[in-house]
Amino acid sequence: MPENVGRPEGSVSASKAAKRLGINYRTVQNRIDDGDLPGGMAMRGNKPEWYVWPEALPPEPASKANEKQRAVAAPVSERTSLEVQLQAQVDDLRAELAAAWEANRVLRDKQESYEAVIADYRAGAAESDVREEAYEEIIEGYRKLSASNGRAKRSYRGAADKLADLAGVDREAIGQLVGPRHLGDLAVSADPTASVVQDQ
Repeated sequence: MPENVGRPEGSVSASKAAKRLGINYRTVQNRIDDGDLPGGMAMRGNKPEWYVWPEALPPEPASKANEKQRAVAAPVSERTSLEVQLQAQVDDLRAELAAAWEANRVLRDKQESYEAVIADYRAGAAESDVREEAYEEIIEGYRKLSASNGRAKRSYRGAADKLADLAGVDREAIGQLVGPRHLGDLAVSADPTASVVQDQ
């Protein structure tokens, strides 16, 4: 093990071992030094640090173990629930966007067909009343189709804007869940040895 890096990974600090054994810290040190308690002493910088192997200690009370499990499971459950909700909204918006896109494509194809028919009528139009009436019906149909096309385009743009807004909400919400809960978390994460020192 490298020198001056503290107790081994997986070991229990002497202070925690004392609490679980119901004795004081000095007694734990003496038992380790006498060989009565499996453990040892390591240097953290210039400071000695006693530790005990967990196999030599009684199990933690079930209530504390359950509290630790709940503390870990709660954020995961919250994040999972939020991710499911956001994913469902994203899927709905994608479906809406795809439907608007398809409707726009169909209307565009119909518009092109009407334009082709109008061009044909213009090329061979006669001055008969029957053809004039048919021509007016086609023009009216073309106007209605153009109006429908405009509505489809607005629906498509609205769905795209919603999807973009939701993507921003998704990133912000996930960042709040996985980010530090308070300034103390920032301090601990900045010093990788802080959690070990606090256990003493």
